[in-house]
Amino acid sequence: MAQSGGNSWRTSRGGIPPLLVRQDFPPDWGILVVIPGPFQGLHGPEEIQAFAQLAPMPRSLTDRLCHLVLLGLLPAVVEHDLISFGGAVSELQEHVGNHFSPAQGGPYARPAVESVVRYLEGEGLRGVGQSSWGPTLYAFSDEPIERRLALLDRLRRKYNLGADAAFWTSARPLGAIHTLEPRRYPA
Repeated sequence: MAQSGGNSWRTSRGGIPPLLVRQDFPPDWGILVVIPGPFQGLHGPEEIQAFAQLAPMPRSLTDRLCHLVLLGLLPAVVEHDLISFGGAVSELQEHVGNHFSPAQGGPYARPAVESVVRYLEGEGLRGVGQSSWGPTLYAFSDEPIERRLALLDRLRRKYNLGADAAFWTSARPLGAIHTLEPRRYPA
């Protein structure tokens, strides 16, 4: 293995790192997806600029995030321990959100997004977080489906969300499929 700058380790071949772990997600864990508001997170040139302006992530923080994944998230999935899983996800979210805070004006994409996060946490969901630059949120529950649907109804009414902006889903038990296709450029 060769180091490719900073704290980032990659294989000497470059490209996609090898799969280290493949573990089925507990089938009784529901995943709530919420897309609040009509705005988008950073992307394109603005995202590139934001990354360029952020300070490098300190090695101690990178070490903590790796610890959370390897000794928190993964064992919790194997043991079907949603409380520990949710705690690790929440801590990851807190560290990453704070690191990206200078670029997004806080730990979440918008104050309205943070309001939904606090609501979901108050409703007892686990591992509430924001994907990438947001505004998409996620949370986990092992409550019976009736309770999940009742929560979904309350959430949609409180934040005036449509069916495509708040829904329950589950993990795909087959793992990821990655294919390389030639890039097509406009003529």
